[in-house]
Amino acid sequence: MTTEAGARPPAITLPVVVFVLATLTFSVGLLALQEPAGVDQNLISLVQFGPALGAATVALAFRRSRRWAFRLVTGLRRAPFRGVVPAVAAVVLLAATAGIAAAAGIPLSVAGLGDVGPPVAALLVAQFVGACGEELGWRCLLQPTLRLRAGPVTTGLTVGLLWGAWHVQVFALGPLFVAGFLAGTVGMSVLLAVLLDADGTPVLIGAGIFHFLVNIGLLVLGDEESGDPGPVLALGGAALALAALVVLLTRRRSGAAGLERSAR
Repeated sequence: MTTEAGARPPAITLPVVVFVLATLTFSVGLLALQEPAGVDQNLISLVQFGPALGAATVALAFRRSRRWAFRLVTGLRRAPFRGVVPAVAAVVLLAATAGIAAAAGIPLSVAGLGDVGPPVAALLVAQFVGACGEELGWRCLLQPTLRLRAGPVTTGLTVGLLWGAWHVQVFALGPLFVAGFLAGTVGMSVLLAVLLDADGTPVLIGAGIFHFLVNIGLLVLGDEESGDPGPVLALGGAALALAALVVLLTRRRSGAAGLERSAR
C-alpha cells in the first residue's frame, strides 16, 4: 500500500507497539490456558490465536484512526489464481529444504501425519485454523500497517524478526537453532510480503495456506522440538534463497515494465 503523491505517511508506531504488546500478553495467557483447557498440543496450539487477538485489540483501540491498516484482500481486482501462488511457494520451499538437507548430509526424521497423534483429518483442519489465527495478525494487520511507511522487503524483514522472536521457546535451543529459525521466519516473511503485495491477492487465504503447508511439511520432515539445528538451518537457507530469488525476479519484472511504458 502506498500513500498519494505528496501525502505525508501516517505515524504507525503506536498501533504497531500496541499490536506487539497485546499479542505477547494474549499469547502468555493462551499458553497458560492450553493445559487446563485440555486442548491437545499436538492438535493445535492456542497461542496461535495471540496475533489475531492482538489485531482485534488494535482494531478496537484505533477504530477511528488511519494509522493502521487491515487487509484480507489487497486492492479491488479479483484474481483468484493469485491465491495459488503462495501454496506453490510453500511446496517449493519444502522441496528446497529437503534438497539442501540432502546435499549437506542433514538427516530428516521423515514421519507420517498419522504418527503425530490426533486423527489426520482433525489435525489438518486444526492446523489450518491455527495458521489463519496467526496470519490475521502478522500478515493481515502488521504487514499492511508497516506498508504504509515502507516497501515490501523492509516490511517482510520487520515482520519476520517479530514473528520469529514471538516464538520465544526457540531461544532455549541454542544459537544455531535460533539463527536457522530466524532466517526461516525472515525469509518466509519477505517472500509473503512480495507475493501478497499485488492487487487482488487473497491475503488471509494465501498466507494461511502457505503457513499451513509449511507447518504440515515440518511435521513430516522433522521434529522441531528435538532441538536439532540441522533441519531448521536447511529451512532458513531455503527460505532466504527463495525470498531473494522472488525479490530479484519481481524487481526485474518491474524494471522491464517501466522500460516498456517509457518506450510508449
